Amino acid sequence: MKRTVTLLSALVYAATCLQAQRKIVFEQLRYAMPFDYFAEPTMQQSIGTHLAELIRKHHLAQLTDSTRLPLVSLNERSNAGSEKFDFSRGDTGTWHLLVEVAEYMPASYYAAMNTPAANAADSVQRAKTKTVFRFTTAVVNGRNEIIYSNLVDILVFHTRGPGMGAESIHLFVMPKTFLEIARKALSELMDPQSDKDKIGLGVAPVFAADNFYMPRLAGRARYFVTDNGQSFQFIYDTTHLLRKSEPLYEELQLKGKRAMPYPRNILDAIQKADNRSGSDFVFLKQEWRDVLRDRNYLVQLLIQVNPEKNYGIPEQALTGFMPGNLHFLLEEKDTVARFSITKYITDGDKKIYPGRVYNGVDTAAMVSIGMAETVWPLKYNYVVQGSIAKRSFEIRCSGAANTMKELYLDGELVCIAQGRFAPELFVVFDASLSYETLKQLFIIGFNRFFE
Repeated sequence: MKRTVTLLSALVYAATCLQAQRKIVFEQLRYAMPFDYFAEPTMQQSIGTHLAELIRKHHLAQLTDSTRLPLVSLNERSNAGSEKFDFSRGDTGTWHLLVEVAEYMPASYYAAMNTPAANAADSVQRAKTKTVFRFTTAVVNGRNEIIYSNLVDILVFHTRGPGMGAESIHLFVMPKTFLEIARKALSELMDPQSDKDKIGLGVAPVFAADNFYMPRLAGRARYFVTDNGQSFQFIYDTTHLLRKSEPLYEELQLKGKRAMPYPRNILDAIQKADNRSGSDFVFLKQEWRDVLRDRNYLVQLLIQVNPEKNYGIPEQALTGFMPGNLHFLLEEKDTVARFSITKYITDGDKKIYPGRVYNGVDTAAMVSIGMAETVWPLKYNYVVQGSIAKRSFEIRCSGAANTMKELYLDGELVCIAQGRFAPELFVVFDASLSYETLKQLFIIGFNRFFE
């Protein structure tokens, strides 16, 4: 939806604005958002001052009071835009300003935009959108006629920065960031020459407070990773470049002329599996390459595809990792790691506090968003345990979209890395951790099959 100027043409509107110091009364700023970003007085003052400047610049008019925001909270988002106003009384020379802000979850926003043009939009944009803020405005004259109206949607996605921890699932922008978003949106809204109705903005993620990641990551140097989707590069003593392939699937041939001589432990595990006769057994494979050292690796995981499992229950997913040390990391033809994979483990000693959020770096930036007494135990989507280079290792995967990886060697935490299928940044706690071991743990922990 592009900017609309109703009842008067743009030329008439511009001519009307030339009347010296026309007054505009800010009648209401209505908002429908889970978090009250406008509660902070400094936020209100900054937005009021910015709005007054925009009205003076673009509309040659004066906002009668920029020291306060006439805030109206809409408890239900369905109420947004439903209230009617009547300004056909009093001083007909005074105009009236209305602003509305509503926040939408991406799924509902894109569902409402279900048009051929919207469906042709970049699917990547849809996937990375975290939240959407819709800003609308209207200027109404003393005869209750809409002189000027505009709309702009701010599509928010997260960019990588130094923040690490448990990403918040309730708040997607910090209050200071929202102020920047509001100023950007208002600048577009109040400019009659702007034709932007949709703007994508990258912002830093929001992290929930916790008693595990926060104290361990505080003050620690972060290693940043450059990822282009197919490979990633980082500096750990020297530069390293790892390339990953697309996932592969190989069904095990257990019977008939094509039967293969699989290792005894794999055949024994399949023999003991529930409903083995009604299941398929599949190797999940992903190839990796250490480009600068000219070494090839293969992650190979064994799963049972059991049609009798209830897909609606996470613990009984249609595809499940076979229990035991039946999963491998190979370098060329040599096995360098054997491990087991367990899903859905809760650690009651590690706590998440969703009612307190910060930027993942500075705890002084902590903000309370309600649910102050709410405490969640830390849940791991996957726990990998096994041996690597004659040492025991463990990888614990948690966080929103499985993006936090804890790496342990011989029971000691040696690294925390953030990212889903490739590290984005990481912190090392053991200065003696070799690149070779770190690389192998990364290849296992960031494999494509840990959804």
